Amino acid sequence: MMGIVHSALRRDLVRARLVLAEPTPLTGERRTALADHVRWLMDFLHHHHTNEDEGLYPLVLEKNPAAGDLLAVMDAENLSFPDGSFDVIVAQYVITTVPNPEAALNEFARVLKPGGEIILVNHLGAESGFRWAFEQGFSPIARRLGWSPEFPWDRLVRWAERDGVRLIERRPMPPMGHFSLIRFGKAA
Repeated sequence: MMGIVHSALRRDLVRARLVLAEPTPLTGERRTALADHVRWLMDFLHHHHTNEDEGLYPLVLEKNPAAGDLLAVMDAENLSFPDGSFDVIVAQYVITTVPNPEAALNEFARVLKPGGEIILVNHLGAESGFRWAFEQGFSPIARRLGWSPEFPWDRLVRWAERDGVRLIERRPMPPMGHFSLIRFGKAA
């Protein structure tokens, strides 16, 4: 089921990009219709992820009460796990939504075992081109949803320059490279 939803969202994002890339700027009803649709998409995405938190996790706990510690709501900047608890930390769509991304990354590194990996999937701001222009125009709406569309790659690079952490990979992800898969390794 989720594959169908994600395919529809990707299709709509591709269509929006094609319309925005047309040489003649949108005006009137067409401009309003596109803005309304993109706003709807963003609202849907927000509720989609909220439903995972409020809908899926209680079902998992019902089936497996022992999973409670792993599904507990925590402050990403102050995790309740001991140092070196995990081989891998996966944080999807987190870094650009927390108040202090570097503090959250520091916590991820703290609870990561030596030799482990931090895997992030997140939107990073475009540095130039069409996507950069779109993000600049869309950022007021995105901020109301709690997103930071202009989050710079350099911010993660600066964080990774700390001792004991290195960048393993940065790979663009669909749709249209709008998201990035980023892997950091902790020294063994």
